[in-house]
Amino acid sequence: PAPPAPQEMSADELQRIVEESLRDAVNFCDLEISPLRAAATKYYQKQPFGDEQDGRSQGVLSDVSDTVDAITPSLMRIFFGSENVVEFEPRRADQVALAEQQTEYVKAQLEKNGFFLVGEEAFKDALINKTGVIKYGWDEKIRVEFQKYSNLSAEQVLALQGEQNVEITNIAMVAPQTPTTPALFDVNVRQKTREGRLKIESLAPEEFLIDRRARTV
Repeated sequence: PAPPAPQEMSADELQRIVEESLRDAVNFCDLEISPLRAAATKYYQKQPFGDEQDGRSQGVLSDVSDTVDAITPSLMRIFFGSENVVEFEPRRADQVALAEQQTEYVKAQLEKNGFFLVGEEAFKDALINKTGVIKYGWDEKIRVEFQKYSNLSAEQVLALQGEQNVEITNIAMVAPQTPTTPALFDVNVRQKTREGRLKIESLAPEEFLIDRRARTV
């Protein structure tokens, strides 16, 4: 006989599984990983542990900080030792100029984001806090500017009202219309401009949940 057809998972069942996985990941990070991170951070910073006794040694060994600081440069050289962190290779002779342009563009974007320091921070997070994560994405912001225009005609005011992302906040007539001259207005406007840029940053380890059974990303 034919095997039974697999049953479709309901939305409620999927939500339950996801919620349980999230709760378990939070518990795993909070109860098992966080204490290890806190202890490793204290060792790295050579902080006292609070159980010191008068008349006994107050020193904290620097083995952790010495080891991390010794390994980090070697890791950095692997990724930042060459002139270009990322390099595009042309597949055809007519793509050489384009590949060079792409390489320079990516290099400039990485430099704008301080990628060297981001990488160093992520490596140290990995060595000390067991998790190093670099997050990248397109960061959009809205820039708001306030401007004032003086002595505009009615036609110019209408043209200003028709512009996108421009909001007129106040209009004041400064000169009434006469048989020979048009009316004039002072106008205050608020203009919104959407700006975007590539953003690369090191993500705090506590902001990245890990499943206790995970072995790969």
